[in-house]
Amino acid sequence: MIKNFKLSLVNKDPQLDLTDHKEDIAAAIQYINAGKSRKKDPVFINVNEIKLLSLNKSYLELEADYNAQDDQAWKQKFGWFLKHKRGMSSFCNPKDPKEMFLISPY
Repeated sequence: MIKNFKLSLVNKDPQLDLTDHKEDIAAAIQYINAGKSRKKDPVFINVNEIKLLSLNKSYLELEADYNAQDDQAWKQKFGWFLKHKRGMSSFCNPKDPKEMFLISPY
């Protein structure tokens, strides 16, 4: 299944800018795309490919080719990777630090 998604920051702090973190976002996409083929730290998410379509200050757009049964798995891992592996915890919702993006298909 191929779908496009808009990931909007939940944290509305005007100082936050996703465009300053293009390399971090690319690393998160690579991490998920490599998935279970990675020998160290495998991620068992059934994703064929994720592509970055656009990057803006407060949101990004992705195209995801994935197994419909694993709809939430890649979304959770994307935000987790940015927070824990790329130091982007300041982008999380101040009221709920587990939440970074509002994700909607389009």
